[in-house]
Amino acid sequence: MSTPNTTLYIKNLNDHVQKEELKAQLYSLFTAYGKILDIVASKSTKMRGQAFLVFADLASATTAMRACEGMLFYDKPMHIEYAKTKSYAVLMREDPNFIHPTLSKKSLASTQLTNGKRGREEEDSLDDRSTKREKPDEEDEMEIEDEETRPPITENGHTATSVLLCTNLPQEVTDDMIAVLFQQYQGFQSTQVAAAPNPGPNGPTKLARVIFDSPDLCSVAKEALDGFTLKRGWQMSVQYISRCLYLCQRISSNTFSRDQGVRYLSTCFLTFTKMAAAIAMATLNEHDVYHRIVSSSIKVPTDTANPVPVGLLACQRDPLLKELTTWVIQCQESQGPEAPKDKKKKPQSVQGEPVVEVLLHDSILFPEGGGQPSDIGFMESSEGDVWHVLEVRRRGHHAIHYVRCGKILPPGSLVKVYLGTAGFHRRYDHMCMHTSQHLISALLEKKLQLPTPSWYMTQYPAPAYIEVPRIPSAEELQSIEDEANDICISGTKVYVEVDDLHSKQENEDERNNKNLPIDYTGNVNRIVVIDGVDRNPCCGTHLPSLLGISIFILPQVEPLSRGRGRIFFCAGPRVRAYLSKTHGLLTEAATGYGCAIEQIPERLTFETDGRRKGSKRVDELEAELAAYIVKDLEKEYAALPTGQTKFVSFKHHMGLSSNPLNFLTTIQSEWKAVPASSTPYLLLLAESQKAEGYTVVLIVGSDEGDVKKLGDKFKAEGVKGGGKGGKWSGKTDKWKGDEWAQSLLDQNM
Repeated sequence: MSTPNTTLYIKNLNDHVQKEELKAQLYSLFTAYGKILDIVASKSTKMRGQAFLVFADLASATTAMRACEGMLFYDKPMHIEYAKTKSYAVLMREDPNFIHPTLSKKSLASTQLTNGKRGREEEDSLDDRSTKREKPDEEDEMEIEDEETRPPITENGHTATSVLLCTNLPQEVTDDMIAVLFQQYQGFQSTQVAAAPNPGPNGPTKLARVIFDSPDLCSVAKEALDGFTLKRGWQMSVQYISRCLYLCQRISSNTFSRDQGVRYLSTCFLTFTKMAAAIAMATLNEHDVYHRIVSSSIKVPTDTANPVPVGLLACQRDPLLKELTTWVIQCQESQGPEAPKDKKKKPQSVQGEPVVEVLLHDSILFPEGGGQPSDIGFMESSEGDVWHVLEVRRRGHHAIHYVRCGKILPPGSLVKVYLGTAGFHRRYDHMCMHTSQHLISALLEKKLQLPTPSWYMTQYPAPAYIEVPRIPSAEELQSIEDEANDICISGTKVYVEVDDLHSKQENEDERNNKNLPIDYTGNVNRIVVIDGVDRNPCCGTHLPSLLGISIFILPQVEPLSRGRGRIFFCAGPRVRAYLSKTHGLLTEAATGYGCAIEQIPERLTFETDGRRKGSKRVDELEAELAAYIVKDLEKEYAALPTGQTKFVSFKHHMGLSSNPLNFLTTIQSEWKAVPASSTPYLLLLAESQKAEGYTVVLIVGSDEGDVKKLGDKFKAEGVKGGGKGGKWSGKTDKWKGDEWAQSLLDQNM
């Protein structure tokens, strides 16, 4: 491995992404880990799919490398390592007299042009002086650039854009006041002032977005007005807005359509959501801690022989933590996870694989609870053995890990528990959906007085749903969706308050209303708070900021009985997968119908009407056929020998009816309408579906005893069915022929 360096070398990048966009997204992702001095990327043949990031300090570079190694970036896993040499940006900081070779070359070229020296001899001399230092391989070619112009990067490491964000504005500031300040600079377009989501040191504040024609013109205004004193004690801060955040603000203000936003966000969705969550965690100060213990009697156990209870687990204290070193407290053989009580959830399949139950001192793997599924991950021993953690379940107040392991781990063993790439993506999806459920439930109850009796986390990527007493109107749903997106984009904080479950009487109603599990034996009352929106007891993992959700949609509703309904919702990375899947289904449907996607509703209506008319015509034809069969029965009755007091007949029809029993019942109804039906009778009716390979039998008669007797004989022959009164029906896939059926009927005579 290379020597630690403040410069990181990144490879395996998607080389189809435009260079400017690649640099902007790299900056948005890595700026959460520290100050960035420079980003070098090129579209040249040697440097395609590679980039160099220069951090201001080694700690930031190391943290970024460890956190983002293997992360999907534009659908490709990044490979990150230390660069082999120092970057020019670092050398310039260390040595004020250092001259960038590119700048040296430009100055020499300028001097030659001024003096009119264009001879071949001078050009050769210039090439010799500007030759770059030799590099052992392509990884060290950090300063190679193609003909494209590099995006301007300020001394603070921010990529210059044409949009500025002005913060720490007093409450009395208006659009006109900000416009007066910025319109004196060339390229000014517009400004928009809004209330800031969080108060500043002097109380409630506002923020403003200012748009210029180009990054160059924008940078002039920024340099002039950053730190401008609006009034005593109020200095305006002016920074560039990154492309992703600006896009989300445009979606929120309806100046950019949601479809346009989704098309762009789908190219960098995982990058954006992880960047947003990382920024949210990095900007938390001592007054904005995610996990807040408000009771002096609650403490996280430090004795490694005692397990941390569910409610205080590491995954609940820091939901973005990916790995943890801890100790084994207990380990025993297991038959695997117990079957879940919820029939919709399937237990993990562990047949033929040795499984052990492991109780750890602490864990970053969340046990199933609160409607949120269990995490999955890995457990690694100090010897380097790695085992899969199939599932984690809560038992009392302990988190039990079901591990695919062929041996018993002795108590006191040191192990590392980690999520892995797939496990973290699953966790992040669960956090987005669970936090979104809290948000939508709070808005529905606050705006429409609709409580949430239950909710269900579906499997990725299907939308989850909540059940409500009534289905809101389309206008109400749109209002809820718009407000939820506004709250998400504003970066509203989410935090957890932990209290003693049995200490404060004023919390009793809150606990009873939320129905804590009756088998929970711990003493932790955990309240998830969406700042200014909702307070709700919950044991699940949640995002520290709603900015990580990024986008929120309510794609459909489903009516239930007694006026109730389900509202489906989707958020975070699941939106991208859901939209891709539904678009694929629409494309298939359009291909099948032979029309454009926009014409599918019209074609579907046409096909449905045609099928309804066809089904009605089939029913009419079956009714006509039943009438003909009844006429045959009447002829048979007319030819009944003298002295025979009961009419017995067998009719077998080979048909294609979609509902054979309904067809046979129609024959029975038609027969009862004729005068001959007043005579004692016993009819055996059958219809075979040749394509499906089964036969439906219907026995009707005037004597219930005769019907039951014949039905029992068919049952003894393997025909499944039953009935009461003068009617018996059955079904079989082993019809033995008409002669066999006739013989059973004759025996009943």
